[in-house]
Amino acid sequence: VGLDLLGDALIKLPFLRCLKKIFPNSHITWLAGKGSSVFKTSLKPIASGLIDEVIENVEIGSKISEIFFPKKLPNFDIVFDTQKRLLTTLILLKIKTKFFISASSNFLFSDLFPSKNKEKNLSKQLLNLALLFSNEDLNIFSESKFKKKSKKIAICPGASVDWKRWSLENFIKVGNFLIKRKLTPVFILGPSEKKFYPKLKKNFNHKIHIAKSSNPMDTIKIAGKCCLGITNDTGCGHLLAASEIPIISLFGPTNYQKFAPLGNKKNVCISSVEYCKSKKINDIPVSLVNDKIISMLKF
Repeated sequence: VGLDLLGDALIKLPFLRCLKKIFPNSHITWLAGKGSSVFKTSLKPIASGLIDEVIENVEIGSKISEIFFPKKLPNFDIVFDTQKRLLTTLILLKIKTKFFISASSNFLFSDLFPSKNKEKNLSKQLLNLALLFSNEDLNIFSESKFKKKSKKIAICPGASVDWKRWSLENFIKVGNFLIKRKLTPVFILGPSEKKFYPKLKKNFNHKIHIAKSSNPMDTIKIAGKCCLGITNDTGCGHLLAASEIPIISLFGPTNYQKFAPLGNKKNVCISSVEYCKSKKINDIPVSLVNDKIISMLKF
């Protein structure tokens, strides 16, 4: 992998889970070409059982000179190139391996390639690399059913930029809708969402749970105790997906087909572009989100 920050790693998590299903007795080495890897820090617990060894700061894949003077690395049975930059792929080809798998240049350098190669979703594109080694139609999504005993609904109202954020007022309306149906909204606030706390307290008092989380694993654990999640197109959405509960993801101008989180086969995306013919996420009506909740929880 190249950079291995939180968002990058979460997109690759379904690929890792699928790879371990195909090769349950394998020893998986994770090479972070640039910088450190969150699988060695904040996401280390979730990598347990999936990754056997993480090697950070490999410093590979950036210079033309590496093609002629390759960095010495161990031999591997299979090398998966998770990126598509041509120069990096040419450098990675120098690693000694039985199988080299890469989608770079439309699988030009790959020892195996899929019969169909038109997948838009980034996570599914990576999954397809692993599925080249499976003759079975693996069920890559969680089969877990709704946790009927749980009455909690995880809500991530934040986003990295304003145009990705459905308004807090809309989430409050959804919260009231849930409370009327004897469900408990659990608002998960990251460091950037502290400003939402007073308004949520004022509107709901003790009728909701507010969880302040700065640790990705804490967010995953909180979500794991809920029966459903509602989120913007944000890193928190991928954390909810990592818990494998079904989620409703709200998208504005970004391509939902490309960035939709994977984790549960019941996941739903609501795109303002598709449903409202608008690039403004706040044009998604609250009623539409409520209708999706009803259909998913089968009130």
